[in-house]
Amino acid sequence: MREALFIKRNAEKWQKYQQVPAENADEQAERFITLLDDLAYSRTFYPQSKVTRWINNIAASIYQKIYRNRKEKYNRIFTFWVNELPLVLYRNRFALLIAFSFFILSLIMGVFSSATDDTFVKGILGEGYVSMTEENIEKGDPFGVYRDSDKFTKFM
Repeated sequence: MREALFIKRNAEKWQKYQQVPAENADEQAERFITLLDDLAYSRTFYPQSKVTRWINNIAASIYQKIYRNRKEKYNRIFTFWVNELPLVLYRNRFALLIAFSFFILSLIMGVFSSATDDTFVKGILGEGYVSMTEENIEKGDPFGVYRDSDKFTKFM
């Protein structure tokens, strides 16, 4: 179906959804489902169209009306830390193992390289930074390089 025909068939319905509030929750849910169907069709066949953005905005406003007063349980934080996070970590254990192994291997390579080659650290961090840090260590203030900037900049 061409975009113009799609708009012609549905524009009146969308304007009604936008202007006339739903009478009850069932009608609101039905409107939302209908809009999501139209939005899926529009995103599939007319992804860069203004009508797609229009339908998306109407669906977003209905979604906000539906979930505006949704109550969260008080034990939600506890459930996250005890159930959800361990489950996510368990499901992704192989990817985490690969990432951790890569980190440890890189750490070992860095320690070995800096122990065997004095120029390695200067090549990575820069000669000026290493010299400044060595001077601060001689003064008895190894973290002096960080004292000059403000805390917010360091945080960022």
